[in-house]
Formats: sequence, C-alpha cells, structure tokens
Amino acid sequence: MADNLDALWQEFASETQEHLETIERLLSDHHASDWRGDEVAQLFRSFHSLKGAFLAVGFVNLEAVAHRAEDILSLVRDGRAALDMAGTAVLLRAVDRLTDMRDRAVAQRQDVEAPDDILAELDRYQSVESAPPAEAPAAADAAPLTDDAEMLSLYCELLVERLPELASALGAAPEAREDAAESGEQLAVGAEILGFEKLAGDLQSLAALVRSGSADDSILALLDEILEQAGLIEEITGTPAGSVGLATALAPYRSGQGTRIEALAQALAEGNEGDIAAAASALRQHLTALGQPNGATLVLELEERFGRARPDAPAEPAWREGAAAIVAALSATAYELRDLTEAEAGPLRAAWLDTAERDTDTGGRRGGFALEPEVLAMLSPEQLDRLEAAHQDGDHHAYEILLELEGDVEVANDLLAWLAASIETITSRTVLRKGRSGFEFLILSPESIEWIRTQIAALDPEQDCLRDLREVGQAAAPPVQTGTVPAPAASPLIRVRSEAIDGLMTEIGEMRIGLAQLGETLRRGRLGGLLQDMRHFTDRLDRSAATEYGDRLDAIEEQLTLLRDLEAGISRAHRRIWRAGLELRVVPVETLFGRMSRPVRDLAQKLGKEVDLIFEGRDVRIDKSMVDALVDPLMHMLRNALDHGIETPEQRRNLGKPARAQLRLAAAEHADGIYIVIADDGRGLDRDRILGKAIERGLVSAADPAGLSDRDILGLIFRPGFSTAETVTDISGRGVGMDVVAATLQRLGGTCEVETQPGAGTRFILKLPVSAALLTALLFTVDGETLALPERQIAAVAEIEAGEIETTAGVPAIRHQGASVPLRNLGSLIGYASPKQTAEPIRIIIVSARAKLLALAVDQIQHFQDLFLKELHPLLARLPAVVGASELGDGMPVLVLDADALGQIAAQPL
Repeated sequence: MADNLDALWQEFASETQEHLETIERLLSDHHASDWRGDEVAQLFRSFHSLKGAFLAVGFVNLEAVAHRAEDILSLVRDGRAALDMAGTAVLLRAVDRLTDMRDRAVAQRQDVEAPDDILAELDRYQSVESAPPAEAPAAADAAPLTDDAEMLSLYCELLVERLPELASALGAAPEAREDAAESGEQLAVGAEILGFEKLAGDLQSLAALVRSGSADDSILALLDEILEQAGLIEEITGTPAGSVGLATALAPYRSGQGTRIEALAQALAEGNEGDIAAAASALRQHLTALGQPNGATLVLELEERFGRARPDAPAEPAWREGAAAIVAALSATAYELRDLTEAEAGPLRAAWLDTAERDTDTGGRRGGFALEPEVLAMLSPEQLDRLEAAHQDGDHHAYEILLELEGDVEVANDLLAWLAASIETITSRTVLRKGRSGFEFLILSPESIEWIRTQIAALDPEQDCLRDLREVGQAAAPPVQTGTVPAPAASPLIRVRSEAIDGLMTEIGEMRIGLAQLGETLRRGRLGGLLQDMRHFTDRLDRSAATEYGDRLDAIEEQLTLLRDLEAGISRAHRRIWRAGLELRVVPVETLFGRMSRPVRDLAQKLGKEVDLIFEGRDVRIDKSMVDALVDPLMHMLRNALDHGIETPEQRRNLGKPARAQLRLAAAEHADGIYIVIADDGRGLDRDRILGKAIERGLVSAADPAGLSDRDILGLIFRPGFSTAETVTDISGRGVGMDVVAATLQRLGGTCEVETQPGAGTRFILKLPVSAALLTALLFTVDGETLALPERQIAAVAEIEAGEIETTAGVPAIRHQGASVPLRNLGSLIGYASPKQTAEPIRIIIVSARAKLLALAVDQIQHFQDLFLKELHPLLARLPAVVGASELGDGMPVLVLDADALGQIAAQPL
C-alpha cells in the first residue's frame, strides 16, 4: 500500500535533485562576475522552484535556505548587487547544505534541524550587498547610475534644458520637427555614454519617427516613455532631469488623450488576452505621464490579471466588462485632464476584483466540469476527453479530495490504496493552502459526495489526512468538443524510473531473440527440406494424385513465403521499436558533464591554478548506463590534466601563454558512436619521460624501446601501476587511475586515443558505442561452445594450412600482410579442451589486442550478428576475458570475449 506514497517521494526527490544539479552546474561554471542575465534568471527560478517544492511537503527549514538564496539572486537580477566570487562560494555552500538536508529529510520523510550557520552566512552576504551607504548621500549620489558623477550631473542639466524641446516634434512646422529630431539624437549620444540604453533607444526612435512623418499619436506615446525614463533618473539620483519641463511642454497636446484611451478600450473589448495586457501597459504609461497615479494603479491590476494568461487565450466576457467599465471612467477623466479620485477608483476596483475572482471560479470550465485553471493546465487531451465523456453520460460526479499524506502514514496508505482500487483518479497535484501542504486528487465516481465522505471516514475516522472534499460543479456553458481544448503551453514531462526502461529493453531484447529463432526456423529449418521431400514423393504417385498433392504443396509453399515476409516485416518493426527504446535509454551528456564542474573548480583553487572549464556538445545524447560508469574515469583524467598537464599562472606567463588555462570537455556524435574529448592547453605529455618511467617500473624491457611507436609509448600510461609523478599526493602519483580508465572503456566497448604536442597540450579522445547494451559480434565455436568477439576488435578472418605456421622467437606465428602475427589456440587460452587435430584447414580469427595483432585458432567461424548484452552472473564475470553474455536465436547462450584480455593471457609464457 505504500507504493503510491513512495512514488510521490521519488518524484519529489527527482525534481529537487534536478534543480540542485542545475544550480551547482551554473555556479561551478563561473570563475568571475561574468554572469549573463539569462543565467541569473535561471538560478533564481531554480531556487524559487526548490523553495516551493520544500514548502509543499512541509520542509520549512530547507525552504528557509532556498528562500535566502533566492533573495540574494533577486538583488542580482534587479541590478542592485553583483554575483562575485564570494557570493558564488556562499551559494555553493548553500547548495551543499541543501543537498545534505534534502537527502536526510527524504530518508526520514520529515523536516530536519534548522541550519543556523548557513542561514547566518547567507544573511551576512545579503546585508553587505544590499546595505545603504553609511551617511546620507548627496542627491546625485543617492544611487549612482554611473561611476562618473560629474558627467551624470552635466547630463541631467542638459536634459532639463533640452527635453522640453522634444515636444515640438508634435508641431506642424517642419523646421520645429527637425529641431526636435536633432535634439533627440544629441541627447541619445549622452545617454549611450552613460549606459542609459533604454533612454538612448527611445530618443533615437523618436528622431526616426519624426523624420518618417509618423502620426502624432505614435510620437506622443514615445514621448511618454521618454518622460517616464526621465522620471526614473530623477527618482534614483534625486537630481532634476527634465521631466517637469517635458510634461509641461506636452500639456497642450494632451487634448486627444481621451480619444487615445478610447482606442485602447477598443483593444480591451476586441483583442485577445495578450492584446489586453499590451493595451493596459500602454494605458498605464500614458496615465503615469499625465500625472494620474490612481488611474495608473487601477490599470496595473488589469495588466497583471491579463498578463498572466496565455497570449492566444480568449478573454472571458465578464473580465472584459469589468475592464471596459474601468476604461470608460478613465476616458471621461482623461478628457478633463484629471486623475480618478479615490472615491471614484474604489468602487471600480471592488467591482473588477469581484468579477475577476468570480470568473476565476467559473471561467476555467473545460471537459464539462468547472476546473480551476491550475488543474486544467495539468490535464492531457486524453484526461479531458475522459472528463467530457463522463459529463455527457451524466453518470459520474467529479470530486476534489485534499489529503495531508504525512498526517498519518498508515492512514495515508489506506486512502491511496482505496483511490487506486475503487476510484477513478484523473490527476493529482501538490497544493499549499493556509500555510500547509497536501496532495489534491481529481476523481470521478458515480456515487454521491455523502458516499465518498463515508468511505473516507471509515479509513480516516480522526481526519488525520483529510483536509478538504468538494464536488466539482458542472459547467453551464456547452461542453467543449474534443480537439477544441487549447493545447498546453509545453508538452508534459513524464518521469519514468530507469528500472522500468531497463525492463522494457529487456523485454524488447527477448522479442529480438524470439524473432531470431523464428527467422532461423523459416530460413534454415527443416520446413523447406520437408517440402522438397514431399514434392519428390509426389513423383511416385499417379498423375491425378500428384496433381492434387502438388496443389496442396503449392499452397503450403505460398503460406511459407507469406510467413517469411511477415517475419521480415515484424523484424523491421521490431528494429524501429528497438531504436525507440534506445532513445529512452539515452540522456543528454550534460548529466555527465554537470558532475565535473564543481570538483574541477575546487581542485584548481587548491592547486593555485587558474582554469576555465569549457563544455561543448552538452546536448549530445549518451546511453544512460554509461553515465555512472564514466564519472570516475573522466574525473581522473580531468584531475590529471589539472595536476600534471596545466602549468601554474606564473609558469604560463613565463612561457608566453595566458595565465588562465583552458580545459575543454566536449562531446560529439559520429557515425561509429559518441566521441568525448578531454583537452588542455598545458605542457603536453613527455614521451621520453613516459618511456623512462615504464622501464624503471619494469613495465617495458630496456630492449623494447627501439620497436615502440609513439602510439605504443603513449599507450603505456594506461598500464597498471604507471605514474610519472615524483611524489605521491592525495591527488596523484599512486599509479592507479588510467588503467581503470582503460578497463572501464573496455567494459563499455570503447577505446581511447591520445594526441599530444609538447608545450601545447594533450587531447584524450574517448570513442564509445551508441549503446552499451547492443553489440555487433562475430560468432564462432570452440570445443562445441558458441562464443563471440566484438566486431570492432576483428582485424581479419582466414583459413590456413598447417604448413603455413612458422615459429618466431619460439612462438607459433602466421604471416599477415607481410608481418608475423603470434598464433594461439583460443580454446587452450581460456581453459577449453585441447583442439582435435584434423586435416581440415585451420580457421583463424585475427584480432587487434591493445594495438597489437593476435591470431586465434577456432573450430568454426559462423557469422556476424547483433547481440543484446545481458547482465553477467558474478560467476561468469570472474572468468578470464569474458565481458558479456547474450542469447542466440535458438535460445542457446553465448559468451562475449574481449580481445585485449586475450592478448594479456597470450603474452604470458607458454
């Protein structure tokens, strides 16, 4: 019975984890105050969403931390503070604390103790960033808009002198209009110098409008915006900036204001809600410019109400009526060039709010029932269709049940079980009412509300969980037909547990095996042979019987052909399902990259190095099974780059490099899979040092270097126990790491290439398959057992005679493309019975093992086939060189071997 409650907690944990990861990635990506507005906004939204999620489940102490962080970002977003390195560090510590608190709170399913230390730290930072100056400043210094106070003072004087001249743009004389245009351009130059971008843009637009001969209404609207900007400068700096003079100069042209407001009223009456919001915004600006604060405040309520609606949604009639009444009153006072009085504005406001609230309850009616807009936004077309059908049939009622699931867990489980078994639940959502959170369920039932109440009372007699129960009324308006319901603003996101996807892929894999068995039976089974035998049998019959049996055999052969065609069609459909399933298994590589930012940032600070971690290809998708497996290898390679590859700022400056290094982590899709590149612009790898250390540690014989290529030498860094570090630290030098990288890539079916240039940096290129679960392999038999090798490791297949085997340095070998390749019997390598000596040609598979070729003798070579890898049993995982297991079309198991591991076994003395 706890399954539903557990699912809700899993949903909460997943959602908050996403927000925390987003915040940590954004904060870790920045090393200085180079924040873009959209990044700050995303940080603010993520903390805001966390705050709401914590509050919804009653985690008030977690909510307090998120709220403090949101307050800091509010200052940054509004331009009242800068998010510097200290602020970033504070927020990162807050994220660490929130993550720990969230984990403990979810485990306990209750709030944890208040984190007074981090709350105090956040408060201290906010107080420093938002603190007013110690002494009352002079007017111009009240809130400096620029570092050049003298320039600002001069510009304000210029505005006082020149702004009134702009009113002549409404005059009839061409000379006066041109003078106004020139004044606007000159004032725009000063605004640009001081960074007043909005004012500069409006002034330039004014000049363009005047010279284009635009109508006075458009010019007056723009002058109103310029007037508002001047008023803002005065409000912030306390210095006159020409607003009074411009307002006075515009007064003679205000006689048409009532007409203009009537035009806006027309937009309110005929436009959609997006148009109403825009018209209300323009109207508010006009009223502000006219010095009519009461009217402007009233219009602001219209703007807020309509601004929250979807742009393409039709405004409700009652809303329009209330808005029209307000605009009618404003039109009358505008003709009189006066503001609404409080006595006039009060009744209008009360009537409008009453209309809006009433309409909120009834205007959201869809699906035949009076649904609240918040609920309506959650419903899918299928859910709306179900509600509509229930309403039309008239045999169901809709109810909303609000439960506090943490009131009593056992009772909550009983209620959830009852909802699942006996009631049709349409949807549910988290709500916050009167400071308490709960889950609200929208249900359908043919029973009365008294019956529902009785059932709940039997399960929750003390009302520990029930907080509200009400019937959703039916809509008075005609039912909305299917297809006319506006689509949600965004496609709904469905969270699916990874285990469910894995289970789906396993079932699809089983289907693949079944189809392979069917195809094998149809193509290579006995049916075709039996059919031919029966045709030969008919040759011994008389003509009449032969004709009769022949017709039946033709029908059987026709049906067999149809079966083969059907099997081919189902196989094609299965491949499409398989590809769709693979899409469910893949996630943006950002989920992997996002884990790198914070550790790299912290380690760079610890090492005293200045590094920019640059991400590319974050949207590239990767098999989710690879994400966790690649975290440690990538982290180790990045740590190596920071510790060994990248120089200190002083060293880089001495080398003529920028003091700040670049560490690049990039992903890209290629025809043969996914490439992940780790690149730095540091000192590069020293081949001679690598070779010397390898000889010193006994990894390479002193006699080998002459025959080693650059690729072989660079490949030594992946050998167990290898390290070039002179001392062992907590960061590196233990000789453990790159061999783990190689082992992980081998397990995932990937490889790693190394490119380096002394003094310029190093690139590690990780080449990974699209899916770690799908493998194309060569099938072969050894001692009666079917085995497989990955296609990517196969260099060639061949048949040789026994006389072609030669001996090189005491080791059997064959010639391949002019080179001597060691030959080993695969069965002997992995512990199977010794091969039987026959006169037949020896079948050879030549594999690439750690960049070296190895010839393996097998009994039979079959064909290449796609295999769906299954999880290895622990006993199988311990077998040498076994990296995977699958199942063939006939149901027989097959083990997948790894050529690199076989090469290591073969290198051991015979």
